[in-house]
Order: sequence, then C-alpha cells, then structure tokens
Amino acid sequence: KDYEDLNYAISELHGLSSGSIRLGAFSSISSGRLPQIIKSFHELYPHIDFQLVNGEYNQIATWLRKGLVDCGFVSLPAPNDLEASFLLQDNLVVILPENHPLADAPVYPVERLSSEDFINLKEEQEYEITKFLDHLQQKPNIRYEVSDDYAILSMVEHGLGVSILSELVLQGRRDNVLRLPLDPPACRRIGIAVQSLEEAAPAVGEFIRYSRRIVAELHQ
Repeated sequence: KDYEDLNYAISELHGLSSGSIRLGAFSSISSGRLPQIIKSFHELYPHIDFQLVNGEYNQIATWLRKGLVDCGFVSLPAPNDLEASFLLQDNLVVILPENHPLADAPVYPVERLSSEDFINLKEEQEYEITKFLDHLQQKPNIRYEVSDDYAILSMVEHGLGVSILSELVLQGRRDNVLRLPLDPPACRRIGIAVQSLEEAAPAVGEFIRYSRRIVAELHQ
C-alpha cells in the first residue's frame, strides 16, 4: 500500500492525474485479463481514460507504427521496429464435450486429433493455433471452420467435435465443456508494445509498468 501511495504521488508530479490512453488489443485479452488490469489501474489513476481498439496482431502493429494507438498487446516475438515487454504466457488447451472418452484423462495426446471431428478457429489473430496444427505430423480431421471462439464452445458443448483454444478465452466462463492440457504442451507469449518507450507519454509508460507488475502478481 505504501509503495502504491508513493507511486501515485510521484505520478501526479509527472502529470499522471489525468489523461487518455489509446490501447490496441485482440479479442481474447480484451475479454480475459484486460478488464482486471484496467480496473486496478483506475483505482490508482481514476482520471485516466482508455480508448480500447480491438484488432488482430498485424493491425495492432500497424496502428502502433502510425501512431493510431499509444500501446498495444502483441504476440511475441514482436516486430523489430517496436519495443515490446513480456506480459504473460497463455497456454493452449483442448476443449472436449463432457461425455468424451478422455473426460478423466490428465492430458490430451495431440495425435488423437486426427481421429476426432475437429472444429477449427479460422482467425488470423489466433495464428499460434494454426501454426501449432500445421506442425503436427498427423493433421487434425477438420469438419468445421468458424471465426468465433464462443461459437466453438457452443458446438463442442453440443457434441459436434473437439477444438483448441487459449486459456485466456476461457477465463471466467462456465460452459459445459472439459479442458485438458495438450501433450506435448503448447502456448503463446503475449507482450505489450509501443513505438518507443522513451518517447511515450507518462501515462502510457506507467500503464505498461503497472500491467507487467499486476499480471506477475496474479500469476504468482
């Protein structure tokens, strides 16, 4: 508490008592970890406003280069012309119907995907899933392709197949599906990026530092 009080006092001296941050984010972090970060940040800086712009990885990188957003979430490694800091690791998991034969298994062997009806997420921003599937020796048996995470959850819940999603997408949800870690495991690394941290506004720099600290505390 003393540390936060001191940070707030210093921030006021640097003009952080008010302002606006334009933030680029992809859908899974917008619905997962971001609301918690913004809420706790607002407790320290209640007069700093956010303009949240949703997009895909490449869009966010382009917006940063053009100055259309002040900072944004990206997949690591980030493009070389951006300054990015590691934020969190997001694991990929298999989503199964509740009556699946592996309901009580500790993990899901990836080679089994070739013998199951697979629901594929056709979306550029989740290219880690596509990259993971492309590197499998035995390709999944893709029966359906959709562009919405929550449509996939509904389809799996109704027994139409299995799928792979990130844990961020599933955070806080109570769908009637099972989640199993992959064997071997797979994940994506998410960072927060700016065009130049040295040239960023004080509010932007403080939000980046705060985001890294609060996420690290949540994952302890």
